[in-house]
Amino acid sequence: MIRSAKLKKEDRVDMVVEIYDSIDNIRSEDHNTEPVYANTKKTLQTQHTACQFGWTYNGSSFYHISINENTWNTSRSYCRMRGADLVIINSRAEQDFVDKLRNKKQAWIGLTDQASEGVWKWVDDSALTTGYWFKGEPNDFNKNEDCALSGFDESPSNWADSSCETKMLCICEKKML
Repeated sequence: MIRSAKLKKEDRVDMVVEIYDSIDNIRSEDHNTEPVYANTKKTLQTQHTACQFGWTYNGSSFYHISINENTWNTSRSYCRMRGADLVIINSRAEQDFVDKLRNKKQAWIGLTDQASEGVWKWVDDSALTTGYWFKGEPNDFNKNEDCALSGFDESPSNWADSSCETKMLCICEKKML
């Protein structure tokens, strides 16, 4: 800083022009610089906004647990109004994270067999490949359990099917692109 104060005004102007020229040269050499910058800026803005309003970042997604209990469909609408959807659990690590987030309470996850009994699909329409069902679940008790919850038990495998009309908390997931 002291050194720049000793430079003549025209020398400082020349230095600034030189810096801007260097930036332009870098951008012209790599046309991908601007999209990368824009994507990074968007990611940082999204992270900042999400963290401000009760979201928790983990892996490549933000998660939010509701305060109020609602049916599965109302819970899904709640998540979608926030630019997210009910959580899709893809790994044991993500299941463990969800278990901590729900803090020993039951919560809806984004898994259902409403379209076809016994064919469990995630809210993005992908098929269930790895599940963490509690022993004996899913069981379609009373022939009306079409939505999945996490927290049926405190064991590592704690999913259960339940009536979609049951009211409970939900976990929303907002994926980072």
